Amino acid sequence: MLTLRNSMYCFKCGKKIDSDSKFCEYCGANVQDESKSAKVEISVENQDKPKNKQSILNWFLWWQVDDNYIQRQVKEYTTSKITASAKGVSSLLLLFSATVTVLFIVFANWNSSAFVDAALFIILSFFIFKGYRWAIIAAMLLWTYEKIYLYFEQINSATATGSSSPNIITTLIWWTIYMHALYTALKVENLRKKMLKKD
Repeated sequence: MLTLRNSMYCFKCGKKIDSDSKFCEYCGANVQDESKSAKVEISVENQDKPKNKQSILNWFLWWQVDDNYIQRQVKEYTTSKITASAKGVSSLLLLFSATVTVLFIVFANWNSSAFVDAALFIILSFFIFKGYRWAIIAAMLLWTYEKIYLYFEQINSATATGSSSPNIITTLIWWTIYMHALYTALKVENLRKKMLKKD
């Protein structure tokens, strides 16, 4: 098995640089300290394995995030596609929620005050994509409030009309999917901030 140990990623800009570099050739950051820049081992045997994948179970156990996955996210922070980065996935999910909310207002006669929720999702999506931790925490709180509020609204509506109660499992599944994405993005931003402070 061939293993190469001659490259690493800059902790600041995420670009691949030579392992004996003292400064990043792209952004000029001091990369001499090994705790700031993680060396990369490339194994020919493992090149075909998918990167940045997590098990489906982790999406439901949203608070369990693999530390290696978080470190990869930090290394590839500026180079990952939007669908492969934690902040990108979180932003896309919030934009999806904003779109669905607007569609329900227009076609399902939801209360027009839900436009406020859609606007908040769009604003938070922007700031999450820019890497603001406060926006991630605000989105987690808003999403939790939203799911609890909608669930009790559905219960009240079902009671008033005599129909069956809403399914709590569906609500929990949606909640955990979003919480996992947002919590992962928060952990990435926390590690990134910690690494930048060492600079």
